[in-house]
Amino acid sequence: MLAGSGTGPHIRGILSTSGIGTVAYSASELPADQVLRGIVSVIAAGANATGIVMNENDWASALIAKPTSGDGHYYSGGPFSSTPQVMWGVPLVPSPAISAGTVLVGDFSLGAQLFIREGVNVLLSDSDGDDFIKNKITLLGEMRAALAVWRPTAFCSVDIAA
Repeated sequence: MLAGSGTGPHIRGILSTSGIGTVAYSASELPADQVLRGIVSVIAAGANATGIVMNENDWASALIAKPTSGDGHYYSGGPFSSTPQVMWGVPLVPSPAISAGTVLVGDFSLGAQLFIREGVNVLLSDSDGDDFIKNKITLLGEMRAALAVWRPTAFCSVDIAA
């Protein structure tokens, strides 16, 4: 749903859709500040940022960020405080489904819709080729769905790495 190529049986993901906003990497800004520029881009497009999707390692790096000088405090609450999955007041989902160095900010209720024609089907069989002889089981998992990105401008891709 995020980064699918749209070729063959793959759904074209939001990040592969033309027309979404972009925020280029800036070495002089913290990743959280760059994400704020993505939120502003979504708002400027007439949408409301309802979610942020960030790689789990980038999220951890943002949580442990500290100033280069001073008393060494964390920008976030630190390890002994509650760490809500929120950045700039927008819910954040840490996920391995998005590449490190890329953050997706968007209005997920207005900008896109997932249509599910048929739920997930899982089939097991030992009747594929010589699976029975080799004592193998073949698993087939499939789902029939489509993703419609109604308003690409309701999303913004933010590069937080060089």
